[in-house]
Amino acid sequence: RDLLRLINNIIDLAKVESDGLAMESVAFNLRYPKQFGFAWRNGQLLERIIRISTRRGDAPKIHRVQDPDGLLDIEVLESEGPITSIRTRVREAALEKIDDGATHELIVHTDDPDEPRLVLEYRVTAPLSRAGAAAAARGSPAGSR
Repeated sequence: RDLLRLINNIIDLAKVESDGLAMESVAFNLRYPKQFGFAWRNGQLLERIIRISTRRGDAPKIHRVQDPDGLLDIEVLESEGPITSIRTRVREAALEKIDDGATHELIVHTDDPDEPRLVLEYRVTAPLSRAGAAAAARGSPAGSR
């Protein structure tokens, strides 16, 4: 929100100084989640399927997917219609290195001329213990009465 506010302030200043501002609206071709997270169920981290589609209707080609922090196993799946999917799983060995709730990047290199490099943010949170989950459901800290 702060970044958006800063951009709006810069645009407003540019309008004042240039006595108006003509802006071009650009609709990019690719559709994809900018952020995602990994959820826990029954003590296991669930895999995430990231879907990337196009407005044109042809499936985007994925050249390479990078996880700079090395926390994920990544598999680009077969395209289905206008959608290309990427299966992601948190590596068991990586769980010890993860800071709870810290933001990490997944970088996807595509064949799209307007968006050849996509940066998606992801988070991995620590699982709640049963006591912590019950307390969260009640709205109180675990163990307090």
